[in-house]
Amino acid sequence: MWLRVMGKGAAYLCPGILLLAVAAVLSGDLPYREAAEPFPGDGTAVAYVVLSGVTWAAGALVLGGIAIVTVSSFPDRWGLVSASTYLVQRAVAASAALWFVGSVVTVPVSVATLSGVPVVKLIRSGMMFEVLPAVEEAYAWIVSAMCAAVVCLVTGPWPRWNPTVLAAIPACIGIMAVPVTGNVAQGPDHDIATTLSFGVYVPLAVLIGVRSLAGLRGRVPRTDADVTADTRARRRVVVISLLAETVCLAAGLVLVLWLLAPGALLTGSVYGRCCLAGGIVLVILM
Repeated sequence: MWLRVMGKGAAYLCPGILLLAVAAVLSGDLPYREAAEPFPGDGTAVAYVVLSGVTWAAGALVLGGIAIVTVSSFPDRWGLVSASTYLVQRAVAASAALWFVGSVVTVPVSVATLSGVPVVKLIRSGMMFEVLPAVEEAYAWIVSAMCAAVVCLVTGPWPRWNPTVLAAIPACIGIMAVPVTGNVAQGPDHDIATTLSFGVYVPLAVLIGVRSLAGLRGRVPRTDADVTADTRARRRVVVISLLAETVCLAAGLVLVLWLLAPGALLTGSVYGRCCLAGGIVLVILM
């Protein structure tokens, strides 16, 4: 059901999932050694990277879909979204359900990964709930799951414009829950890095969602007025996409330079190379 509703959006994510898996396999234990953290094993490390990426991408589809509905839907007198954005709104609800499931599944995997123990071994030991309170990132995934559940409950029953737009609030909170527990929350002046991260991850989520779901907008040019309205709506979607990409690149550049050690090069670490590759991809897609 979800794949049918997502259409092209799901197809765009498949190469990304494959790239995440390949990157995780090729990196091995290098990121853990660089961060001086215990390695949980190849299976758990790859699972965490893929699950994190897919789950966060589902949240990005939610936020991007909400952006499309907000700027390009013309609700009727009952508050229902217009026919051109109906599939986008349904994709938001479906993505929120996937986001919720992915967040819940990622909680134990994050506990195992950050504890340096294979996830199967941790679950069999029965120590999951004893270790969980010490893993801050696990709490972030719980918050992510709660926000996804709220979005799903708000947008799922009816394709209404007002609830869908208001769902942007829990969607933004859920999108930022995990990133703010990472590198940006560590070290001196982490408040500045955390603030910059909002300018990276929220626009990035909007960009991914808009680019993936824009193709689901339907064409309903019955009259000249409909054609004009549809053209205006599509221009708004393009503007939102370009604005999100510009803000993400600018804030991302400042954030990466802020997080790098003095005198360090972007190509000198796995983190720096990943950031550089991401920036190049964004520039190509502009």
